[in-house]
Amino acid sequence: MVIAPHLTVTELEQRYRSAGDPVARSQWQILWLLASGMATAEVARVTGYSVRWIQELARRYREGPDVIGDRRHGNPGAAPY
Repeated sequence: MVIAPHLTVTELEQRYRSAGDPVARSQWQILWLLASGMATAEVARVTGYSVRWIQELARRYREGPDVIGDRRHGNPGAAPY
């Protein structure tokens, strides 16, 4: 799987190692492993995430590094009655 070239492999690794949010940390790890040349199935085996989710994350990353992280923090929830 090809990863969008927003960041170098080294920069992806740095983001992974310095991430404070555990969700972002996992996502950066996945992107780093993919960018390093690891096959999607192997990344799934190593990280415990599904191949489908890894592909979705790689697709989302095409928009840029700002989409990485726990998107639930920005979800306001349902409107009050």
